Amino acid sequence: MLRVNLGRKGPRFRAFDLWKAVAAGLVLLLVGQAWTWYAWQRHDERRREETSGLEARLAELERESQALALPGDPQVLAGAVIVRNDWLREKARSPAQDLARLERFRPPAGELIRFGATRGAGTLGMLVSDTDTAMRWVNAAFPGAKGRVNIDERRQGMLTVTFAWTE
Repeated sequence: MLRVNLGRKGPRFRAFDLWKAVAAGLVLLLVGQAWTWYAWQRHDERRREETSGLEARLAELERESQALALPGDPQVLAGAVIVRNDWLREKARSPAQDLARLERFRPPAGELIRFGATRGAGTLGMLVSDTDTAMRWVNAAFPGAKGRVNIDERRQGMLTVTFAWTE
């Protein structure tokens, strides 16, 4: 006779297996909470560093603003600035500055023959190859000046040009 075991075969349910699943879930939950706490701490630390950097920069800017504060009455300071600007304007119109500008913009074939100037006006004589060169030289050295150019004579294939100006 053949005996057949018709009983259930397969994994038996054990209470211990249920506790393994619960323990694994708790461990995962704790790991997730620890990771979240670490991320929050890192974010807070980064924000604290940024804040301290900004506070240091703000303190530095406040020190700079204190150093740049106007010492005294603003009207006195404005008067000093006006005097300084007038001095600079007069210095820019001096004959020495005019002569320096003429030398700086002198064309290679140009030669300064005579120069006479006061503040803001004067005359000069130059030896150039053509009138275009003379005009470029004059316009570069005296931008915005009102004047007239006269051709005096021709010497050695060059033109003698006189320029009289006022500013």
